[in-house]
Amino acid sequence: VAETALFFALFAHWLLGLWLIYRRRTLRMPVWEAAQIIFGLAVPPLLVYHLSASRLANVIYGTDDPYTRIILFYWVTDHAAGLRQLALFTLAARVVREQVSRRRSHVRIGYLDGHEVRVPIGWTVLEASRTAGIPHASVCGGRGRCSTCRIRIAGDSTLQPPPSPLERRVLERIGAPPNVRLACQLRPSHDLVVTPLLQAAVGAGSSYAPGGARDGEEREIVVLFADLRGFTRVAERKLPYDVVFILNRYFEAVGGAVAQAGGVANQYTGDGVMALFGIETGPDAACRQAVLAAGLMIERVEALSSVLGGELETPLRMGIGIHVGPVVVGEMGYAGTRYLTAVGDTVNTASRLEGLTKEYKCELVISEDALARAGLAAADYPHHELALRNRDAPLRVVVVDQARRLAERIHAASKARSDDQSKNRASAG
Repeated sequence: VAETALFFALFAHWLLGLWLIYRRRTLRMPVWEAAQIIFGLAVPPLLVYHLSASRLANVIYGTDDPYTRIILFYWVTDHAAGLRQLALFTLAARVVREQVSRRRSHVRIGYLDGHEVRVPIGWTVLEASRTAGIPHASVCGGRGRCSTCRIRIAGDSTLQPPPSPLERRVLERIGAPPNVRLACQLRPSHDLVVTPLLQAAVGAGSSYAPGGARDGEEREIVVLFADLRGFTRVAERKLPYDVVFILNRYFEAVGGAVAQAGGVANQYTGDGVMALFGIETGPDAACRQAVLAAGLMIERVEALSSVLGGELETPLRMGIGIHVGPVVVGEMGYAGTRYLTAVGDTVNTASRLEGLTKEYKCELVISEDALARAGLAAADYPHHELALRNRDAPLRVVVVDQARRLAERIHAASKARSDDQSKNRASAG
């Protein structure tokens, strides 16, 4: 009886899916809705395959599969079958969730432009906006890592659930008032009217494309800041055209060093340079690239000082700061003046480390984490601890008098790894 009911349910599920397609006057629909229909129609074939390969085969041949043999088949003998089982369970869980959701109470979410959405309790405001096709900014994709989806609640905001610790941290950081919440985190328990505070069209993504390199993508990269020491005094005694000439030669030298090491020099401000490493590689490789770039920059600036000769009263000197951590990478600007940049605490920290080179009278200040991930031991260099905003523990930094010496250690370690790989290939051959 149970098997008959199961097969009847499968057949009825398939017919209901076809009936849903037949009832539609047009097949134009959002991608998510089309995916829902397709996945729904995929459930019966997946279950039929499972039943025919297990229960039906056992009945015909009079066998009985123990649980260990089933596990062996699905996860050792036939990996595709195991993946199908995962897909089946995922789809079945979605069906159960939808059925439970329909039986729960609903709330109405109104928007000041007149839209109104009715969703089950437990949905976030951002999910409601996306379901209704209402544009809603969300750079981080609804993970509570940014504040671009924030909304203002009309009326008594205390009727809604309080912010979670994750949401509270974001709201406190931006100084939001009590009636401002994150749409991706707020799950309304009562009807409410909201106003999105950022327009989705203003560089913050859309409801169906919440992220990407253009509008912002969270990455772990390495940020390098470099600055000329004492150049203001040099510029005061030069004609403006002469200053532009020297700076262009300087930017050519350091920009070429960054590019050669595998980074991107994305900002030139005054006599300072900001460079990003890890856009196309992992953070460990990016740390090595940044150290190599620091050595090349010092080398090329010294060569430039020799070339300029009498144009300079004293040789050009640099200070460099390097730090690794999470940032939001994206394009900024307007129209044809957009450029790639990074925003976040990691950028501010790298800038501060560059400034500390004046205090420590050195060429490079690098965070201990970045140096360790570059594959170098920090015990040979002086250490300091910095107290930073938005950071519970102090940041340990390493002071390097000569950046080229550090770059030479990277070169030596890279050559050693290459030699070891060559020996391993030779012995394997």
